[in-house]
Amino acid sequence: MSVVAIILARKNSKGLKNKNIKLLNGKPLIYHSIDILKKSRLINDIIVSSDSKKIRDMAIKRGVKAPFLRPKSLSTDNATSDKALRHCLKFLNKKKLYPKIVVYLQITEPLRKLWMIEKCIKVLKKRKEIDTAFMVKKFYKNLWEKNKKNYIRTTNEKYGLPRQKKSKYFREDTGLACATRSSVILKGSRIGKKIFPVFYNHDFDYLDIHNNNDLKIANFILKKKLFKII
Repeated sequence: MSVVAIILARKNSKGLKNKNIKLLNGKPLIYHSIDILKKSRLINDIIVSSDSKKIRDMAIKRGVKAPFLRPKSLSTDNATSDKALRHCLKFLNKKKLYPKIVVYLQITEPLRKLWMIEKCIKVLKKRKEIDTAFMVKKFYKNLWEKNKKNYIRTTNEKYGLPRQKKSKYFREDTGLACATRSSVILKGSRIGKKIFPVFYNHDFDYLDIHNNNDLKIANFILKKKLFKII
């Protein structure tokens, strides 16, 4: 069963300019995602989808494929990751390449372990009825939403429960690792109807690099060896 990993890396970003190629612990941010994917023996191919010639050249130099420049219409602030993934998969299909499983992760969430990626892949290989496997983290905060007139608490657990007794809610962290069947991607979504949550826990699960402070924190964590990417 062939597996392809697709890295989405557009050039424009509002919070942190050129964030995908900013240096993190001495190397461009995108390289952290490329390097961990290259360590997996379960992945047959790694594709970088970008609208930037510079990022495309960097990816090729790092030893992965970047066979096209992504259309501008799929590289705007409003363009979804799901559409960009489908574009990449359709490109591969036109080249008579038909991977069965697509691995997705976000460059901005570099504090991941190899086991996360491989566990998601293994679930799909073993469990044919599962569409998507992705990382999840237990979530203990109370959620509220605003309607037209008021604020409503949407957390459906007894108010005031101690943290130790809360167990219903989980945060989707597909940016750390997600594996989905190609048939789901082609329908326009990276998450299918039948999912398998892969639980994880580490001290820096909140980190998602979108501004300069996020980058400073990530650099501090890695330079002080508080987290090891393996």
